[in-house]
Amino acid sequence: MSTVVRATGETISAPSAPETELPVTSSSTGTSIPVRTREAPPQGTAREVTARRTTTPVTGPRGQPRTPEAETNELAPATHRSSRAVRRGRWRQTARWLHRDLGYFFTGVVLVYSVSGLAMNHAEHWDPDFVVERREVALPLPSDAAQVDDAAVDSALAGLGEHGALRTYDFPTSGRIKIFLEDGTIASELGSGLGTYESLRRRPVLYGMNRLHLEPKGWWLAFSDVFAVALLLIALTGLVLARGRHGLEGRGKWLVGAGAALPLLGLLLA
Repeated sequence: MSTVVRATGETISAPSAPETELPVTSSSTGTSIPVRTREAPPQGTAREVTARRTTTPVTGPRGQPRTPEAETNELAPATHRSSRAVRRGRWRQTARWLHRDLGYFFTGVVLVYSVSGLAMNHAEHWDPDFVVERREVALPLPSDAAQVDDAAVDSALAGLGEHGALRTYDFPTSGRIKIFLEDGTIASELGSGLGTYESLRRRPVLYGMNRLHLEPKGWWLAFSDVFAVALLLIALTGLVLARGRHGLEGRGKWLVGAGAALPLLGLLLA
């Protein structure tokens, strides 16, 4: 620090200017001699020095003074990019909570449709609605189909514990009868009375799931429509959750393309 005494007698302290070395050539020897010099400190009070520094005009890239309007114009692209990023962030946040909350709410419905769909896809290997039980029985019925009536059939069923369960019956052939019960069927030979009893029992839970899946009625039909729209929202919002190489612009586009190609291939081969 250096001390400066003004003419008025006021003493101020000013920071020492940095020293620099300048080469000076001697007139007698012709050699260059380094001479240390120091810039003069700023004159005036500390307040005046600060005022001069703050009021010094700042020039632009072409040497012209920078105005507030010019600074605003230079910051405009950055501000525009910032607002656009904010909007994208808000959309992504909205998509995130939609994807999350809809997934939570419709978890039960997804389970109903997925389980019943798996069951019905393999209906050729098993009955997804009923449990079928077969056992051999004997029915004491007349050997002549003309002598068989409702009373005779109901009496024969009473021995099997199926009294009152008769719905109808017919004769596939002259010597064979097929009886339809509330929960099954009996196919029997009239001559021998031997037959096969097939009882049908609803599969617990799965039967109801299949009915909801295949035969939506009343309020469930409207709820199924809401669920279909929700599935679309879940799929669309899932596309924008991740960013970068894990998002749609990265490996996501390949997964979406592969997933869309499979149903298209199925349509072409159907």
